[in-house]
Amino acid sequence: MAHGLPDFGVTTSKAQLYAGVDMAELAARLGALPRYDRLGDVIFYEDFCGGLGAWETEISGLGSEVVVTAERFVTGGFSCRMTAGSNLLRYAGIRLRVPVPYSVMYGVELQRTWHADEAYEYVLIDVYTGAYHLAFGIRYDKATNLNSYYNAAGGWTAMPGVVLPYDESHNFIAAKFTFNISTLRYSRLLVPPKLIDISSYIGFAAPDGVSKPRMECAGRIYADPATNPVSYVDSLILTANDK
Repeated sequence: MAHGLPDFGVTTSKAQLYAGVDMAELAARLGALPRYDRLGDVIFYEDFCGGLGAWETEISGLGSEVVVTAERFVTGGFSCRMTAGSNLLRYAGIRLRVPVPYSVMYGVELQRTWHADEAYEYVLIDVYTGAYHLAFGIRYDKATNLNSYYNAAGGWTAMPGVVLPYDESHNFIAAKFTFNISTLRYSRLLVPPKLIDISSYIGFAAPDGVSKPRMECAGRIYADPATNPVSYVDSLILTANDK
């Protein structure tokens, strides 16, 4: 953005770049979009201050809903509140569709809360290239207290070790995972302060010459029977050219 002189006048060109000190001050005041991992180029950022216009909502069961609220937040003043249903399929979720950027290494980072009555939750990325359907995802199960990855068979496989969400509805938990659509391998799972190497795990791939090229990002929570757990998603970031 040009700066340094009034908008009128043509005798002197404006400066187009801020000095390093200016950038440092601006970063300190505004904060960074990727708060816990600075790798990758941000291609999509959502803090729900503009509502749910970019998202599809998915609900099932009595009492299920997806709304924007100012009850809980960390960054922009709003968050997405997902309430899972108490019967039927007992879930609530959101889904985003964006064009597929030119890259092979992607990441997804989000901040959300965990509720004691959640049975499990997941984030799933589907990539349709025009020739293949690729999918990568991370899931947490309360019953096993383990994280799982979306595998080559189109199911979930538990990973060794424990990454336990805090059982506190006011505490936002950050998480990020990255994956390579060329090698079909995962790369990193970050749940601060833990950084886990997941590069030995392989994602899903199947021929698909029918679906239009796109990337989909979906997040869902599932309830224990006869409960209505609430999860707040403060922000979500998609990155390309990640590690």
